Amino acid sequence: MTNKIKKRKWLAILVGILLCLIFQGQSSGNIPIQINSERLEVDNLNNHVIFEGNVEAVRGDMIINSERLEVFNNQKERKIEKILASGKVRIKQGKRLAKAEQAIYYTQEGKIILSGQPEVVEEDNIISGREITILLQENKSVVKGNVKVVFYPNQSRDLFPKATGKAKE
Repeated sequence: MTNKIKKRKWLAILVGILLCLIFQGQSSGNIPIQINSERLEVDNLNNHVIFEGNVEAVRGDMIINSERLEVFNNQKERKIEKILASGKVRIKQGKRLAKAEQAIYYTQEGKIILSGQPEVVEEDNIISGREITILLQENKSVVKGNVKVVFYPNQSRDLFPKATGKAKE
């Protein structure tokens, strides 16, 4: 098998793992994943994959839109270190919508950081601040800087999936 074919197979595996991590909240199974973009760049030497231009990643009822989606891989451990979505980031699932200019998913820590006017909306309920951090493994959320909450108790479920929506300055 030539190096070029090996690299292509490695890339296909990497992109598959990336998408599984992005959509970690989806139930396991054979749900197909589709990514559309205007451009794909693969840098095998630096273990970096970039989707650019009207990026849309869809799996089940979750849709992620951004101008750019980057994957950073740790070659020694053969694991994805982080996933960076930037430029008009929108993450939609059901009635819940998260918006930001940037979203970073740190895979080892199970942490997502939304920045650049981040906002999470479900129906009429809104949480916003300078930065929203979702700690998946700790079942915790932290909102920092100019925190604003609009909450209708009779209408809402949790704004953060499996998180508590805790605010800190």
